[in-house]
Amino acid sequence: MIVNSLQKNFYENLCNFLSRDGGPFILGVIDKWVVIGLQPVTAPLFEELSDRFSATIPLPGKGTAPEVTPEVISLLQVLNGEMSRREIMSKLGLADEKHFRKHYQQRAVKAGLIELTIPEKPTSRLQKYRLTRLGRAVAEKDRKS
Repeated sequence: MIVNSLQKNFYENLCNFLSRDGGPFILGVIDKWVVIGLQPVTAPLFEELSDRFSATIPLPGKGTAPEVTPEVISLLQVLNGEMSRREIMSKLGLADEKHFRKHYQQRAVKAGLIELTIPEKPTSRLQKYRLTRLGRAVAEKDRKS
C-alpha cells in the first residue's frame, strides 16, 4: 500500500525518535529514491556508497547547511578520496593530533561533512576518512566563492 501523505506530526515524531534512539529506518521510499509524503525541503538525502546505503534525515526546524569553520573548510579542500588521519594532517601541515581531532576531524564528522570508512571501528589503525555528499557540496561551494 502506498500512502501519498503523512499525518502532520509524523515526520517530527520520527525525527525525535531517531535523535533519541538512533537506528535504521526507511520511510516511504519507492523506485528511483522517490520519498512519499515528505515536503522536498525535509526529504532525506539518499546516497549509494560502494558497500552500503546511506540516508540523511534532516531534523525539523534545523537548517540544512551546517556551520562550517575555516579549519573544517581547509580539511574539506585537502581531502581527496579516502585518506588516513596522518595523510590529512600532513596535507594541512599539522603536527598536533589532539588539535586536529578537536578542531578539524570531530567538527567535520559531527556536521556530516566527512565520514569514517570503518564506522564500526572508529579507533582502527586502518581508519580513513572521505567526504560525504554534503561535504563535497560545501567544498565545491567554497571553491566557487
